[in-house]
Amino acid sequence: MPAWELRVLSGIHQHAHAPIADGALIGADPECDIVLADAGIASHMARVRINATTWMLAPVAPDGDGGPAAERRFGEPGLLGPVWLALDAPEAPWIDAPVAEPRANPDTPPAQAEPDSIVAPAADSPPPSAPAPARRTREALYVYGGMVSMLMLSLAGLSFLLPPQQQRLAQADAQQLAIDASLPEIMRVLERLGLSQRLNVTRRPDRSIVVTGWLRDAAEQDALAAALSKIWPMPALRVTNEADMQATAEQVLKAYPLRYQTRYEGDGRVAVRGVAPDAQQRARVGDALRGALPGLRFDLTEVELADETAARLASAAADAGLPSLDMAWNGVRLEVSPPDDAGQTKKLAAVIDAFNAARFQIAFLQARPERPAPKRAIVTSVPFQIRSVMGGAQPFIVLGDGSKLTPGGIYQQYKLVSIENGTVTFDGPAYAVISR
Repeated sequence: MPAWELRVLSGIHQHAHAPIADGALIGADPECDIVLADAGIASHMARVRINATTWMLAPVAPDGDGGPAAERRFGEPGLLGPVWLALDAPEAPWIDAPVAEPRANPDTPPAQAEPDSIVAPAADSPPPSAPAPARRTREALYVYGGMVSMLMLSLAGLSFLLPPQQQRLAQADAQQLAIDASLPEIMRVLERLGLSQRLNVTRRPDRSIVVTGWLRDAAEQDALAAALSKIWPMPALRVTNEADMQATAEQVLKAYPLRYQTRYEGDGRVAVRGVAPDAQQRARVGDALRGALPGLRFDLTEVELADETAARLASAAADAGLPSLDMAWNGVRLEVSPPDDAGQTKKLAAVIDAFNAARFQIAFLQARPERPAPKRAIVTSVPFQIRSVMGGAQPFIVLGDGSKLTPGGIYQQYKLVSIENGTVTFDGPAYAVISR
């Protein structure tokens, strides 16, 4: 089902709008879903009813819902007491409030109110009296004509003395009174939610009210919006929660090779820790954060340069009694070569672990390289007798004691490696290649 928006087309809340759902209660009572402070609005005036293609303002009786109400198309205005309202999709264009047309004949009675027009009942209203007989003499007609002429002249004089802007100014004054009256209610809401120390309530140049500041997370922001929605006119919200700020900052910092971390310290100040390859990238990081989160102050004094980080690790190793380190940056981390001594390597690993705890695991101790086996001299004999050598698909040799040895076999710690054309190869205490 699409989302709908209730729009106020006239009255002291003119141009206000809010999301609306079927069954929402409208009235002057602060507990209503939509609160209107105009004169002539009852405490519980009407409920909004929304169908598939139409909407209506259903009057509310003291014991529940009142009688039936006429349906209107979406976007078509309806009158609630003295206030024109409309219901439409949020993206639909606004319409102006209908303008009452003047009657051509003063004796013509006014048209009946529109079916869905709801007027607050007046207390103790006397029943209407029966109309007097329509008898007019010529003299009476002259008298009535003179009265009408005098009335028209009086209205013309008033329109000259009081320009049309006077009505708009009076309406603006009434709206400003409503805004002034809402200020104490806003302060009570902030006090009740425990936000009075973290949020500011100020007036903009147009004298409207705006609430600014920082909240912890989206849940706290939703609670504030729900509480302020009960106040009309509702103040403007210009708040940001720390969780959103942190997520935005982390997304910005992912574009940089080394590691960074942000910490919100209150009052619009954010501290940044990390390691930058050079001063130019540290400046670019600050510019990127300010562009993504305008209005915040970023402190980058805790961002070290790569050379500073390497110098601090070398100092920590020297304090532990280790020799000078062989280090190099590979673009994303500081790689450290291990010492030749195994004991010193173990001590260096402990120094690097403590160093990394405060620097995002920036230093990495490389593994000790495998030492190649020492080269051995090649000999041309073995310390036992070889009687004969047999080739073919399954070659073997006959030893001095008459036993046979095939490739892969071992005799007196010597392994027969291969029998090839012209040579026999052994590997053992010495590497032997014997010519046949």
